[in-house]
Amino acid sequence: MTDTQSVTRTGNLLDGIRIRQAVQSDLRGMEWEGEFQRFRGVYADVFARAQRGLAVMWVAEVPGIGLAGQAFVQLKMADRSCADGRKRAYLHSFRVRPEFRGQGLGTAMMQYVEDDLIGRDFQELTLNVAEDNPDAIRLYQRLGYRIVKRISGKWSYYDDQGHLRQVSEPGYRLIKRLNNNHQRESVFLKE
Repeated sequence: MTDTQSVTRTGNLLDGIRIRQAVQSDLRGMEWEGEFQRFRGVYADVFARAQRGLAVMWVAEVPGIGLAGQAFVQLKMADRSCADGRKRAYLHSFRVRPEFRGQGLGTAMMQYVEDDLIGRDFQELTLNVAEDNPDAIRLYQRLGYRIVKRISGKWSYYDDQGHLRQVSEPGYRLIKRLNNNHQRESVFLKE
């Protein structure tokens, strides 16, 4: 699988979009003009993990516009129920800019992430979703993810000012068994 592929669409905002692995210069773009600036340290930490082969950071880039989406995958974590480094990976920080939602970009990114993991011989993908995000829950269930348990959604991070932030996002753990015997029609063109 290549690091960069293009989504083939005609006549919409997604023309020529590229899904590729993030580079360091993308980190500020992931802040979406300051909306997610508080996660600057989180993004830097995931990027450092990606440099060590423990994570993968994907971005969707629209020519002439910039980043339209992102998806981070932890390949190995201390919590092996999320990602064990061999067969199970964990998706987080998956988002698509509002102006690109409802056009298939989220689905295309999820397919790309899954196909990449299958190529790495992973068999399961886990993720957490907040209970107050019904659109994301519907997307994941439509893509074959199933809810396996409720979660407290408690986690913490250091914001861009160095302050420890406690987060509580009650929700659900979802999981999908990845099938490497599938013949899915791809929405990507290899470059």
